[in-house]
Order: sequence, then C-alpha cells, then structure tokens
Amino acid sequence: MDQAIYICSADGIVQYFNQQFLDFTELPEDVAFIGARQADVFEFIAKRGDLGPGEYRVIAAKRKRFWPETAPFDFSAKRPAG
Repeated sequence: MDQAIYICSADGIVQYFNQQFLDFTELPEDVAFIGARQADVFEFIAKRGDLGPGEYRVIAAKRKRFWPETAPFDFSAKRPAG
C-alpha cells in the first residue's frame, strides 16, 4: 500500500497511522503517536510552516474546519523536501 493512512476518533484522538503517514509528514514520535490529540498534530504541522505563513494556531484551526471529522477523505500535498 502506497497511501498514508491516519485515523482519529470523533473526539480527535489519534487511533491509527501507518509508516507511509510518518514518512510523508516527517512527524517526530512525540507528536505522532496513538492517543495523541489531533489538534496537537495540526498545530505542529502548522508551526513547522507546512500550511503556509502566519500564526500557527490560527492556521491549524482554519485547516481543521475543512477536514471531515467522521468521514474518510483524500488529501495530497507536496512537502518542502519534495
């Protein structure tokens, strides 16, 4: 399987992710772990600059509104490293 998979519960707790997700996002183990808060993952990605310039908490909150919380979705992006 080539796809990165990341699953959260309805209350925003990380339930599952695969190695492809870790490879794609380059998240450290203290951010990406089973039981982590989805909000913390979004904030880390935003703070790192992956979601564009600006205040990372605001960017993370705006992006999260557009991602379904209870339905599968498809997302693709190009990381700075290529």
